[in-house]
Amino acid sequence: MSNENSESVGIVLSINNDIAEVEVIAGGGCSTCSMSLVCGSTKKKIKYSARAPFKVKVHDKVSLTLVEGSKVLSALIIFLIPVLFLIFGYIIGTKFGLNEGFSVLVSLGFFGISLIPVKILDNVYGKKINYEITKILPNDTVIEPISCERNEE
Repeated sequence: MSNENSESVGIVLSINNDIAEVEVIAGGGCSTCSMSLVCGSTKKKIKYSARAPFKVKVHDKVSLTLVEGSKVLSALIIFLIPVLFLIFGYIIGTKFGLNEGFSVLVSLGFFGISLIPVKILDNVYGKKINYEITKILPNDTVIEPISCERNEE
């Protein structure tokens, strides 16, 4: 998401029980980042639902972070499933006696098919990828656009 400890700064737009809708501004580097589709930073302003473990008010400036378990879940969905399909496709191709070139094509076909369960899992478990508000910031805090770690160098 943002910096080394995955914290972003945003403004609370609304609150429902202990869940706050927080708006974060995407940085200029997000448009060229290969991961921009994953974090939603293809838009100028990104809205996240974040758990508020303490009382926050609308228009508060807050710091939020991705909950640790969510990092593993999102990585599993986005990266592991397509790789497993790729390997499985290659094995299936070789088991049917295809030469290496055709096995690679079958593997690529399975990779394409893997996007279907990734999308389904994203729809089902995407809401379980949780953010949490870590602190309320002073009103004079400047909200800088988020950027990927690679773009901060």
